Amino acid sequence: MGPQMGLASGLVNTSQQFGSVVGLSLLSGVAAARTEVASGSRDVALTEGFSAAFLAGAALALVAALLTLRLAVPAAPAPAEGPGDARCRADE
Repeated sequence: MGPQMGLASGLVNTSQQFGSVVGLSLLSGVAAARTEVASGSRDVALTEGFSAAFLAGAALALVAALLTLRLAVPAAPAPAEGPGDARCRADE
């Protein structure tokens, strides 16, 4: 079981890092595109670009949360206790 645990841990870490890189590149692209077309001073354009990136990030986080709730696998129900099980535990 040890080698599989190491492999699973490596896959989880790699997917988290890769997801962070992809997310950052998408959001920086949104910010750059909005900054480029914004009118006004440089500071106003940067603010609009960052605002667009933050809104896009919030939208992605909301979609991820909704997908998590929708796709979550329900936990298996606990086994029902019979009358003898409760009596045995009370004696302990």
